[in-house]
Amino acid sequence: MNRRELILAMMAAGFIRPERASAQIVPAQLVPLATPKPIHESIAVINGNVWTMDDKVPRAQAVLIQNGRITQVGTSADIRRAAGNVRVIDAGGRSVLPGFNDSHTHMEFSAYYFSGLQVDVHTPPLKSLQEMFARVRERVAKTKPDNWVLARGSFNIHQHVTEQRWPTRQELDAISTVHPIIILGGMHGWSMNSLAFSRLGLFDPLQADSLRWRDGRRRMGSDVARDADGKPTGMVTETFDLLPENAHSFEEKCEAIRTQIVPQFVAKGITSTSTIPLFDDDVRVCQRLYSEGALPMRVKTYPVVPFKMGLEEVLHGGMLPGFGDEMLTYGGIKLFVAGAGYNATLQRVTDYHWNQDDLNDAVLRAHDAGLHMLLHQAGASLPRCLEAVERAQMHSRRQLRHRLEHYGSLTDEEMVRVKQLGMRVSITAPTEASDGPSAAKFPRYRAMIDAGLKPVSISDSTGTVPTFSPLAGIAGLVAKQSDGGSAPEGQAVTVEEAVRMWTLWAAESVHEDDVKGSLTPGKFGDVVILDQNIEHVSGRDLFKVGVRSTILGGRTVYGA
Repeated sequence: MNRRELILAMMAAGFIRPERASAQIVPAQLVPLATPKPIHESIAVINGNVWTMDDKVPRAQAVLIQNGRITQVGTSADIRRAAGNVRVIDAGGRSVLPGFNDSHTHMEFSAYYFSGLQVDVHTPPLKSLQEMFARVRERVAKTKPDNWVLARGSFNIHQHVTEQRWPTRQELDAISTVHPIIILGGMHGWSMNSLAFSRLGLFDPLQADSLRWRDGRRRMGSDVARDADGKPTGMVTETFDLLPENAHSFEEKCEAIRTQIVPQFVAKGITSTSTIPLFDDDVRVCQRLYSEGALPMRVKTYPVVPFKMGLEEVLHGGMLPGFGDEMLTYGGIKLFVAGAGYNATLQRVTDYHWNQDDLNDAVLRAHDAGLHMLLHQAGASLPRCLEAVERAQMHSRRQLRHRLEHYGSLTDEEMVRVKQLGMRVSITAPTEASDGPSAAKFPRYRAMIDAGLKPVSISDSTGTVPTFSPLAGIAGLVAKQSDGGSAPEGQAVTVEEAVRMWTLWAAESVHEDDVKGSLTPGKFGDVVILDQNIEHVSGRDLFKVGVRSTILGGRTVYGA
């Protein structure tokens, strides 16, 4: 019996779901790749208000980039003399900063949404489930039977529609029984129709209970809402590893990123991202674009454990952080400790994905192997994370800046412990000016900086929040709540501190500060020129600041 026959026999016996089996039978996308060439060009930026983020030379007028690297920072006259025949850009007195490093995104999945591969059902602008269903019907009418229809909505859908609830399975069945349909409200919870439940192995309670994490452990934290007969009512949580790999073709994914990476990332001044792939094709898509010379920002990947890969797979793969080159590289792992903190009936829970002993073992093994970890936790799971990292450091001489994701509401005692462990903390940046007092989830900006934690600001872009940018994040951190920001009284930071959270501190938190994060000779020539001088901009006016040009390795990849 050959491999194909074995897989088909296992399908017939019910050991492999058709979705997964087809992915195994069909050969991986084999793409002849040209030898990638990193961007190494030369340019001089003069007459700017340069914020270097380098304490040795905090302010300057001009920057010289030669063969992709910064070679000199100083006055415009000095740089003109040193530039020779290098192309010169006059910044016209505008602010010049290091390129932004958005160090936690789902860049590929964002592009699939922004490109229109997935149906837009965000609330607002939509106000009801019926309006959402109308858009899904339109897509179904244009989609061949048996093909997936994925729709993207806002976080907490039930709070933003007139019906004050999530879509039910029966309502989605009424739209189609021959198209598997998913309406996502973020990556932690969504609603599906009957065919989608069946395709993903979640309709039958016994079959769902038999599903395991990629490392073979029994699933913890996943949930399916069921009625008295055990049938799904519509909503599931913490099952994003089951999202269909074949919802979009490889070529569609390539085109999505090719068309969306500039308007959604590079045009916002982002020159580097740490992305968490959600589909098996995601890294291959980035490789394809890089080989074509169509990757205009630096990409570092962090596979998700245990959702997309088991730790054993990662360790036996042999890659260490830094594998790759300066444009496309491997960073480490995102370790899911707990999810969003609610189950499929919207009850608040701490949806752990590990017990303490298993987590301790996983963190120790990853740490000992030199894997940098982004630890996704939800407040109540913080003690588990800290215990695991502390034990790992006690048993290893390695010093790694592991990071706590999405959490800045640390107590003073927790801040002391996090700093002692050499860890960093990321906070999800606000995306637009608010019209009133904010119920900010991460309010202790000032306290974290004063405690020496060097917090990092991230977008966590997936497409769930359609508008995001580092500049909006900076404005939200600096402006008071009365001015549209998210900082409570006494917790606002300075503009320079907020910029550091998107540049130098972001680079430090993913072990890239030797080549990124500041305009320092020897580092990559990654620069963003703003559309005005922000030296004296404050309050709500910060939300009006935009990007004029983005420069990567000396090449202008966006703007004038």
